[in-house]
Amino acid sequence: MRRAAKVAPGRVADLRRAGRPTPAGPGVRPPDGILRRVIIDASREPRLQFGDGEPFAIDGCEVRRDIERSTLTNIALDGAPLPLPVGARVTLWAGPNVVFVGKAVDEASVLDLLSTESDDALDDDETI
Repeated sequence: MRRAAKVAPGRVADLRRAGRPTPAGPGVRPPDGILRRVIIDASREPRLQFGDGEPFAIDGCEVRRDIERSTLTNIALDGAPLPLPVGARVTLWAGPNVVFVGKAVDEASVLDLLSTESDDALDDDETI
């Protein structure tokens, strides 16, 4: 098992601004219980896709991971928060890679697919 690196408190903020995951572990755990916060900025070429629609470029977003779930939030388009269609399937792309798939639970956040669906609710060719 890999040990978490010891990072000075100011360094954690530097990692967040750089779009890198913040380390989790003893003494480094954020006070809000989030194990890892990843900022996706324009340098990662983020795109969002609703359902089967075409992906479109966004300014950036944040993925928050904890033990029970992952949440996509703080999605910005043209410098403003992007309202999400509640209930829609949302896919986050970074360059050519899919990095997050979930369902919009309100206008500001997307809960990961593992936390929102069972295999019974998915199409025949999809599984969790």
